[in-house]
Amino acid sequence: MGTTQNSSACVVLAWLKAELSSERFNGDLINSLKKLGKTESLITNANLNNIDENKARVKVLRQYRVWLDIDFDNYDWHDAKLNQKEVGELSYIDYDYWNKLSNNTGLVKDAVKNIRKNLVVFDVSNDSFHSVVHAIEAGKKFEPIIILASNANEPQRILEGHVRATGFVLAINPAHNLNAFIGTPKKL
Repeated sequence: MGTTQNSSACVVLAWLKAELSSERFNGDLINSLKKLGKTESLITNANLNNIDENKARVKVLRQYRVWLDIDFDNYDWHDAKLNQKEVGELSYIDYDYWNKLSNNTGLVKDAVKNIRKNLVVFDVSNDSFHSVVHAIEAGKKFEPIIILASNANEPQRILEGHVRATGFVLAINPAHNLNAFIGTPKKL
């Protein structure tokens, strides 16, 4: 695992890139860009050395992810490549859908067991997971998932990338490990 240069800006950009290509969140992201007078080039042609661009990307993200209350700069960010077992041990955010899918454990590995049993939660199809499985098994690389780790004694929690993480664990023969950014609170 290594330290990511200009890390909080890299993490925010990875989040936005992932959601720009997401069927579910693309519309919210595009609307946020428009409301703030920005274009997709803020994401697709990013300059991580431009402080104003980095601030604008955070503003865009917070505009449509109103629940997001962390300051990315208060975390030390490291990049990692995780195997299926490591991803299976991750926890989801506390959200009704993920809680029910995982039998209230919050663990990716428990949700995967239920998806394999064809459990459908809140009438939401499992197709998105299977699409990720096919892409991963074909060798596609996705944007890194984003994980927060409060401390060494608590499970690491996925902040962004729930479907990608779940699809990765569902895959029978992933062509590679899953990229992740892991944030731990900075020591004051």
